[in-house]
Amino acid sequence: MLILFYIISILSNLIFAAHFLRAGNIGATATILLFVPLMMVRQRWVKTVLQLGFVFTALFWIKTTMEMIQFRMAIGEPWVRMGVIMTVVITVCGTAALLLNNQVVKARYVRYADTSKWSAAAFILTFGLLAIVQLKVARPMILLERFMVGGGWIASFCLSTYAAIIVQKMSIPKDARIWRKRIWLLFAAVFFGQFIIGVSGVDRFLMTGNLHVPVPAVILAGPVFRGDGFFMPILLAVTLLLVGPGWCSHLCYFGGFDLLAASSRKRPLAHKKWFWTLRIVLLAATISVAILLRAYGVSGLAAAMAAVAFGTTGIATMIWISRKMGTMFHCAAVCPIGLIAVIVGKISPFRVKFTNTCDGCGACGLACPTGALEKHHIQHRQVGLNCTLCGDCLSKCKSSGLAYHFARWNSPRVRMIFLVLVISLHAVFMGVARV
Repeated sequence: MLILFYIISILSNLIFAAHFLRAGNIGATATILLFVPLMMVRQRWVKTVLQLGFVFTALFWIKTTMEMIQFRMAIGEPWVRMGVIMTVVITVCGTAALLLNNQVVKARYVRYADTSKWSAAAFILTFGLLAIVQLKVARPMILLERFMVGGGWIASFCLSTYAAIIVQKMSIPKDARIWRKRIWLLFAAVFFGQFIIGVSGVDRFLMTGNLHVPVPAVILAGPVFRGDGFFMPILLAVTLLLVGPGWCSHLCYFGGFDLLAASSRKRPLAHKKWFWTLRIVLLAATISVAILLRAYGVSGLAAAMAAVAFGTTGIATMIWISRKMGTMFHCAAVCPIGLIAVIVGKISPFRVKFTNTCDGCGACGLACPTGALEKHHIQHRQVGLNCTLCGDCLSKCKSSGLAYHFARWNSPRVRMIFLVLVISLHAVFMGVARV
């Protein structure tokens, strides 16, 4: 039965790939063929993804067949033989989907069964979001599409697989802290790698073909100065709605460096009360300077240099202060977008809250990189406003004293739903030209 499944499944993929090859779409053809080696991965989420893929393929052929029959009938051409051939094709796809329910085939996909639905959800959500970008955005936004026709589909498959694997890795709280740091630094490396190549003259690596200074404060200051270009503020707002301040723990291209600097000290120093005053002052200053530069007709180059100076100062604070304090000083006391994220991000129902099992040991405070779980927070069982939903605290808590909440729902599923959302967004952002 397993051999029959592989034969029919591969045949289904080859027929589907041939359709796109005939249309000259090499990228889409290669993407469909990538599902063949995926079949060999013995993880349960792969079964779910394959089954949905075969169902989608069957529906695609049904739609195509109806259109072809209608067309041939309209022009008076025979259609019965074509209809029979297409029925066979549809049957092959449907059979491949049904065979995945066979006990022998199901037994092939047994690994990580407990997290399979979440990994499958991450794959489907990531692929769906990238498909919308691929199909609906006029200018190719998926980076690989700019270098080969259909390359966006290859990138979508690879990034969706990446999202599924990362959800699986981070599903275990004690491992999540390590993996979050790794993928966040990878995100920053990819982002600034694109920036460096774009600056070097390969403008296909840039979102619009024009240079935008990659400093978080520019997300706010840029549109205020220019009076247009609201793509990034809108993207930020949508992200805050979905995952709240999770932007600051998974999606900000500066934050990974601040976390790396703060990791040099095992016991973080306490945050000072004046940190909040500094954040508010810097937010007001960012907006005020942008307004003044616009009012006095300062050139775009001069404004860009001011943004670079602010970003350079931010990096200096990471090296000088974050590293010495063992806490993310730049993100928690300097970055204006960080302040907006933790306040406006409250529109998202996701929260990290104390549970009744907390024993007040303080281990979570040592793991929190933003000072949201200091001694007074733990005493009052109230997570601080600086919480970015990173989940590092859960990796150190041995009493299950902290948990993710969604409104009044605090099931462990809430954490997994949050992970699926934020890692899918992380994977999507990895694939597009962003600068």
